[in-house]
Amino acid sequence: MTDFSNADQRSAVSDRVLAFYRELPFNYRDSAEAASENVRSHDPVRTYPPLRGLVKRSEVLEIGSGVGWCSNGLAYHHHSRAHGIDLNPVAVQRATEVAKLLRISSQFQVADVFAFEPTHRYPLVVSLGVLHHTADCHGAIQRICERFLTPNGNFLLGLYHSYGRTP
Repeated sequence: MTDFSNADQRSAVSDRVLAFYRELPFNYRDSAEAASENVRSHDPVRTYPPLRGLVKRSEVLEIGSGVGWCSNGLAYHHHSRAHGIDLNPVAVQRATEVAKLLRISSQFQVADVFAFEPTHRYPLVVSLGVLHHTADCHGAIQRICERFLTPNGNFLLGLYHSYGRTP
């Protein structure tokens, strides 16, 4: 088993993942307008039913928000206050453009889950298809639970494996 507790090792993995996604940002549409239409027509709660009842006017932090489909969708359809972080500045810029087009107040910033220091804890954290790309998936989960969630908060985690495909 490889030990990725060293910050330099985690950073090296983050750099490789970022290099890949800068070239091919996940879920990047042809235009911000097309991406905003995708948000309008797809409610993330329909895709991820465990979110039902957790998001209405709630505050949510999305780890690995990419172009903001989930965060912006929760803000648009459920009036959630959404904050997303992602390693990729290209994706963060698109997520911000889409939020402006939708006239919602979602906020996005470039940040690494291992370095991000939230100003407060969130009642809902979402991370879909992201943490298994880090050098230390278990460490990321632990950090989120210990530093990002309120004491009785909820964490929707999606990982790429047969069990992780089912919400």
